[in-house]
Amino acid sequence: MNINSLHEQVWGRFVRMPYGHVLDYADQDGKTCIPTAKECQMAMPNPLGWWTPVENGAFFTGLYVHALIAKYNKDKNKQTAKEIKTLIKGLYLLQDVGSVEGFIARGVADDGKAHYPFSSDDQFTPWVLGLYSYYNCELCLDREAVKSRLLRALFAVKARDWDIPCDVEGLNYCSFKNSTAWRGVSKHLFCARVIYELTGDKNDLEYYKELAAGYPEGSIFSRREIASHGYSHDLVAILGTKQNWICTCAHFGLGILAKLDEENRAYYKQGTRNNGITTLGIIDDIKKYDNEKDGFDINWRRLNPMWEDYGNSVPNGRNIAMRQNVYWLKEVVPHRRMEHEILGNALFSALIAVTCGDEKISRLAAKKMKSGIDCVDWESLRVSYAFVAECGMIFDDVING
Repeated sequence: MNINSLHEQVWGRFVRMPYGHVLDYADQDGKTCIPTAKECQMAMPNPLGWWTPVENGAFFTGLYVHALIAKYNKDKNKQTAKEIKTLIKGLYLLQDVGSVEGFIARGVADDGKAHYPFSSDDQFTPWVLGLYSYYNCELCLDREAVKSRLLRALFAVKARDWDIPCDVEGLNYCSFKNSTAWRGVSKHLFCARVIYELTGDKNDLEYYKELAAGYPEGSIFSRREIASHGYSHDLVAILGTKQNWICTCAHFGLGILAKLDEENRAYYKQGTRNNGITTLGIIDDIKKYDNEKDGFDINWRRLNPMWEDYGNSVPNGRNIAMRQNVYWLKEVVPHRRMEHEILGNALFSALIAVTCGDEKISRLAAKKMKSGIDCVDWESLRVSYAFVAECGMIFDDVING
């Protein structure tokens, strides 16, 4: 499949209009079950919106914007410009619907406003990435407005000592504070540097420099050293599984830091290169995808009988979602393992390897990715990872030409 066909899959099935949010999944005709306003207000099936198609609107849309801007910067295509504007409006909406400053919604309900109360660092940072990429693009004619949006969110999170707020005052979900994990440290450094790039304030630069050279509580490594390690050890020691998809935004952020920060460039380039080494051997798993069209019921409402009031408790909310996950994977979407864990992991691996900064790794990764993509029946896929494949193809064209 060529990049144009992948693009048609993304926009024909997985970009939710008119809101401009990339969905998690849809059927072969692009139909899916959008939560109602009441379901979001009740936090049904859970306060994270996990297992619904609006679970990762900020996450996926931010990544996709970042890639499309790279594409536009090379070819100046008018249609790409129009699509970027649509997605940027979608990112704006995810900030505007919240009542707590710094909160970025995952997606919106059928009324275009209601939303689940929990965000996360996996939503917040790609939102920053997307808007920051737009801010630096010639398409951005409202730079002061974009700057204001970014600084509002970043200053709010920084004021919370880098806790990511829920849209419930006093509740936070995830934090960069004292993170010793590569993913948290890299996102922390990226966000802190973006603040300086936007303000030009020497105090913000000093803050960032001290952060990079400083040590998280309990760590024998500085943050810049942690960044240099890449994330493979965290997947083994902390998660015990392959989840390259959740590391993609931090990887992109580290790549941007390598361009902005000459003093720490060697640390950051080593980190992205190590990520490329980690992911290179996973890309061939694309060919393991079975192209089956059954085993994925888009009706997530089968989880609603398992709903519980989370009582404004973050641990309760997560526990409810994880209990639902057992039934979700076994009874509702058994094929999701093939689509997400096998194919999705391999596609995100390809995206990371292509953008790792090492030409030899990047070119081989692109070759493997293209060979695998041709083996996939994209019509059979319910998850939206055609956008990941398209991003990989975009960056291969931009980087390797």
